[in-house]
Amino acid sequence: MLKKKKHTKIQMIGTFLLLTTVVGTILVYAIYSYSPPVYHEYFYSIKTRQNNGSQAVVRLDANSWAIIEVETGRELRHFRNGWYRYNNIYFLADGIIAVNRFREQIFGNELISRRAYLYVESGRRFIRGVHIEQIFNGMAIVREGFNIGVIDTETRRELVPFDFRHISPISDTMVLACLPWTEEDALPIGAAGVINVITGEEMLPFRHNYFIGMPAGNLIHVRNAEFYSAIIDLESGNEVIPFGFFARNSWIVLSEYGIAAVRLGSLGEWVIIDIASGNELVTLEDYRDVSIMSSRLVAVMERQPSRLSTQHGWGIIDIFYESEVVPTGKYSFSPSGYLDGMLVVRYNNEVAVMEAATGNKIIPFGRYEDIMLWPNGHIAVQAEGLWWFERICR
Repeated sequence: MLKKKKHTKIQMIGTFLLLTTVVGTILVYAIYSYSPPVYHEYFYSIKTRQNNGSQAVVRLDANSWAIIEVETGRELRHFRNGWYRYNNIYFLADGIIAVNRFREQIFGNELISRRAYLYVESGRRFIRGVHIEQIFNGMAIVREGFNIGVIDTETRRELVPFDFRHISPISDTMVLACLPWTEEDALPIGAAGVINVITGEEMLPFRHNYFIGMPAGNLIHVRNAEFYSAIIDLESGNEVIPFGFFARNSWIVLSEYGIAAVRLGSLGEWVIIDIASGNELVTLEDYRDVSIMSSRLVAVMERQPSRLSTQHGWGIIDIFYESEVVPTGKYSFSPSGYLDGMLVVRYNNEVAVMEAATGNKIIPFGRYEDIMLWPNGHIAVQAEGLWWFERICR
């Protein structure tokens, strides 16, 4: 009986020591692994942003990069140059980044490059052993040598074979693909077509010497070997605007607003049409280029910029009133920078934010050295060499 009690007492002491060791280990790990959140208000440059604009890659100094939350400035991931130097960090999809880094060999001048794909929040590897070009809807466009294909990111199952030289996503389920160039191709690219990645169906068959533009919704611009343009519905395959509807060498610029810009002939005037009916809404004469910004605003570039025009010579026209909102050549701006009804414009080395529909200045010239429009009501601004984020007031 005495032996049993002694044995029980030894067991209790052993259990107590074991529990103490486990708890102590957990506490030590928690203390040393915990790091308080780091926040950044100012930085030296902004590299890129997440699709929805909630996160950004910023440069903190000559040797450090970080991924931050735009709203709070909280650091999500930090990269510091050391044995390897980081030369490119960018978002592949929401929550996933590509990190390029390199180092020089100790002997010789050869550079050793590495690329990794990481989850922003956890830092875990997203996928290994592949060269990813783009990620969309749980699928990855992957390059192997000169060829390119599409795989499922979870199973790595091949969805589009590696028979193509170019692939770009045009929707959540479709890609535009180009085959290798052959002697049958008069254009510098091979036969082009559109593939449904899920079903493998060719939504547009592959044809030599056809040009396929980027779509707007289900509609896509196709130019055939005879240089006639059409607008085709990818879902039905029907020609919404048939080949031959416009003159030979005409060019179509689609938009998601139900209208399109058409240049009639190789050097002809531009017209804005209603896509559903093909009816002409307005004629734009003497313009070199046109970019649709909204359902009623069109950016136009003058054909022959005057001596007093600034870079690019762009202006803005309200097609509803057929009036010039921003005179061509007055400011330097890029229509691709249009966001939430605003534009960043430059004049005499100064920068401002303009409301595109009225031409009124939201942020006047001279307040900041540089400005970048950002989604969700933010702007990135620079002054005295430093960048930071602000909420824009309209």
